[in-house]
Amino acid sequence: MNRLRHLFNVYGAVLATVPKFYAAYRAWVWAEFVLQIMAMVVLYFFWQAVYASGGTLGGLTFQQTINYVMIAQLLMPLIDNN
Repeated sequence: MNRLRHLFNVYGAVLATVPKFYAAYRAWVWAEFVLQIMAMVVLYFFWQAVYASGGTLGGLTFQQTINYVMIAQLLMPLIDNN
């Protein structure tokens, strides 16, 4: 249990530095924000076109697919390692 708590503290500290890193470069933050919004809009309309005929794709409805794609897009900056 102590090992798990130690790992949580270490990874929590690293995760806490990510917003500070991006906030240090204000223009970069805004550019990333705008690009992220544009990517989400493009992906929304792409999947809307794919599901235009209705039904499901791989067992997922349009709304389920959009939820998964948007969550993935929102989490991507946290795991992206540029």
